[in-house]
Amino acid sequence: MLKEKRQVSVIMRLLRQELRKATAGLKQTSLARSPSRPRTMRHIALSSQRVIALAKPAKRPEGRETDLREDAFTVSPMALKAKCSKRLKNLAKPKTYPKPVFKRLRTALKR
Repeated sequence: MLKEKRQVSVIMRLLRQELRKATAGLKQTSLARSPSRPRTMRHIALSSQRVIALAKPAKRPEGRETDLREDAFTVSPMALKAKCSKRLKNLAKPKTYPKPVFKRLRTALKR
């Protein structure tokens, strides 16, 4: 998860750099004249091939199970030999709650 955030921040930094480069020349000329309509981001920013390549999502093989190995999910030998403690066994049991007892309506209203 941290890698995704880092990758997004790198892409955003690259986009900001490209935007600064593209708008550097436009800022000087735009002060001299006022455009009839505001410029959109599409008109201002010119993306490099590298930024376009980074913006595309990663290609992944299609299908639910992409790992075709026979033993895709391995369990370590130490995990197979592990023994449960009494406390852990106790915590693994489902909790049971006592069944609630409802009073009759008349006796409940007398109080």
